[in-house]
Amino acid sequence: MNVLEEKSYLSVDNDWTLPMTKDFIKALMTATLCNDIQELKNHTIIDCVWRKVGEDLKIDPSSLKNFWYYRLHMQLFCTEPIYFNDIKIKLIEYLYEKGISNKKDIKWQNVLLYFEGYTQLFLYRIFTYLIRTTKESTDFTNLAAIINHLYVHQIPNIIQNVNDKILPRLIYEDGNIKHLDIDVKEWMSLQNRRSEHSDLSSSEE
Repeated sequence: MNVLEEKSYLSVDNDWTLPMTKDFIKALMTATLCNDIQELKNHTIIDCVWRKVGEDLKIDPSSLKNFWYYRLHMQLFCTEPIYFNDIKIKLIEYLYEKGISNKKDIKWQNVLLYFEGYTQLFLYRIFTYLIRTTKESTDFTNLAAIINHLYVHQIPNIIQNVNDKILPRLIYEDGNIKHLDIDVKEWMSLQNRRSEHSDLSSSEE
């Protein structure tokens, strides 16, 4: 089976197949009067548009917004493979190098310049996850101390983590959609490595 076919077993999301995603993109382009998919990159989509698309697809508008801002926008517009560990490391390095000590110091529009194709909501979710998990595992409450801890201690841990995830990018051309071939191969490779690591860990118990 060709994993790049529309009926690929590799879903865009747990609840989103490629045909559903294609219909969503077409409906969104129609509602925003966009003729080219690139016009939707970093496009501000107002609530009435989400309601219109939701009515057309019979899907809750909030679900559409979440899918767009937390996943699909990256899959369509990121120029590099989307590895979650790489995103965490890059964000930590940015915060550390900028000397961030207060949330108000973070200018997310400037952060986006270092993350081509990503959305502010997605990056902020990664940021809050990193801060929350550090607070839970340490006594730190000061943001500067948390970021320093992430830079010094967490980055090496992330690098050693074999349980990375990749979000396969998508190509939308002439009304058709498919996964980027190289990302699918990387996704399958990660699944195999994760399985091998799990087998090895089980054999050592």
